[in-house]
Amino acid sequence: MGLPPEKQPKSGQQCDEYPFRTTLEGAASKDWDFSVRAVDRSDNASAGSRLKLYVLHERILRWDAGLADPQRSNDAYWVNIRYSTR
Repeated sequence: MGLPPEKQPKSGQQCDEYPFRTTLEGAASKDWDFSVRAVDRSDNASAGSRLKLYVLHERILRWDAGLADPQRSNDAYWVNIRYSTR
């Protein structure tokens, strides 16, 4: 995972990354330029499912760098992140 031992998720937790792994700037890139935090596994799964449903419902398409002007031609979207004190 690449995280120091004290930051590794405990039992019942997963790593939550921001920006999302599915974004151009997200955790799927080779550069570690994102944030990671151990969170409750069910919360992480629920948030991931909701994001997936949003992307499918709004028909947000995969980034296509082959377009004439990728910055203006591809679908852009923003997700409002609310902090939970739970």
